Amino acid sequence: MEDYLATTRNGHQLVDNYAPDSNTLDIRSNGAYPSGVLSNLCSNGFRFDGMVCGSMEGFLQSLKQKDKDKQRQICSMKGGNARKHSVTSWQTDQIVWWKGVAIDRQSEEYQKLLRRAYQAMFDQSERFRAALMQTRGITLTHSSGEKNPYKTIITEQELCQILTEMRDNYDKRDKHLESLNNNNTLKNLSYVVFSHGKESGPLGTKIQRLMAVAEEFGLKTKFIDYRECATAGERVSLLNDYLNQLDVPINQVLLVGSSMGGYVSMVVANDQPVAGLFLMAPALWMTAEEYTVQSYAPKTPHIEITHGMLDDTVPYENSIRFAKEHDGTILHLVPDDHRLKESHDFLAYQFQRFLEDISKQD
Repeated sequence: MEDYLATTRNGHQLVDNYAPDSNTLDIRSNGAYPSGVLSNLCSNGFRFDGMVCGSMEGFLQSLKQKDKDKQRQICSMKGGNARKHSVTSWQTDQIVWWKGVAIDRQSEEYQKLLRRAYQAMFDQSERFRAALMQTRGITLTHSSGEKNPYKTIITEQELCQILTEMRDNYDKRDKHLESLNNNNTLKNLSYVVFSHGKESGPLGTKIQRLMAVAEEFGLKTKFIDYRECATAGERVSLLNDYLNQLDVPINQVLLVGSSMGGYVSMVVANDQPVAGLFLMAPALWMTAEEYTVQSYAPKTPHIEITHGMLDDTVPYENSIRFAKEHDGTILHLVPDDHRLKESHDFLAYQFQRFLEDISKQD
């Protein structure tokens, strides 16, 4: 938890950059919370387009590198180290690079790239997200930033506009979620059914966290206990049997599955037109002896997958393959292992968004 009362960091004095007279907050790396956390130099790590970003500064400085290996190296750096690798050669032709693709610094394509990167950091870094949301109603400034877009990778205006738009959009979403909570209902949804992994139980920490989110919206929740099942096929049959005896339409039932539970949910959705699939490290295309179904065509347009890129149990490339083969699938690759134990806050946040998106559908 960020100590907002701290006046020093690593022996250095922090500056209160909030100006009450003008109701502005100046974003500076030496700023007291939340100013310093919003700085590009802060070590708010995230993953973006399959690349490890040690900080936003790392990502921004890496854009100046055409060489992919050099770009990957700088992208992974913390802010101060990344800044040491700043170069100005890109200014001549105003071309920057991302994963081997040349991009005009002054183009709309570049602006979209910046927004996607900041959104990825916002989604994945709870510290950054909390700091930004603490500035509600405050005008953001960045007085140390360069104003000329031909001389800098991101101007003061671009930075503050991106952060303000993300903050305000999230605030609107929060207010809508609060309204949904007050109404104690979500349109188009009745049940959320959870399926655990092969070696875990029905009340693991991920499932408990997501169940709490669903219940906040007034949804009925059910976890299936598969521990007596000898095979993945038996688990599929058990979930099918449960869904068939529900007293609500199957298209009002959302399936949530982790690992083997993700596979089970996916196989069931091959035949059952469920409301959606929210999957964590789903065991797709694993050994055919155990996972006998190797073809996936779920009867739902709402599919979201989160997979750790450090997963040594189920390759995250399998989730990439599924997303490529099924348009509309939302895939999050996070810096975590198979259990996703460091991503619970991220999962809860994405699950809220997933429920809200489904509720908006006609």
